[in-house]
Amino acid sequence: MKLVIAEPETEALELALRDVERALSSEISEVEVTRAVRSRIGTKGDRRLGEVLANVELVTFDRRARTRAGELDPRTLRSLDSIHIATALGLEYPDIVFVGYDPGVQAAAAAAGLVTASPGNAR
Repeated sequence: MKLVIAEPETEALELALRDVERALSSEISEVEVTRAVRSRIGTKGDRRLGEVLANVELVTFDRRARTRAGELDPRTLRSLDSIHIATALGLEYPDIVFVGYDPGVQAAAAAAGLVTASPGNAR
């Protein structure tokens, strides 16, 4: 969303992504981000949204990720957040960094063993 709608962290996120070989996300991002953008600015962001999604490799939400998402702690973790973490855990790249801005989700991702980052976040 920060790549479609300018927010305080947008510039830092764009800068951090310049050196990234591949941007990956669970395929649910296509629906989740589209709905989030449209809830904030309607269809005005559709063109930029299309550009952003075209540069993200969407990873299939497979059976293994579904099982893992259901088992992640804490149990209060929202379903979509657990799907993102489970998808990242299933990737077989040595230098995966889980980028996000919700402190609870970042804590859950770190507890699950992922390296996390929140570019531009002053927290």
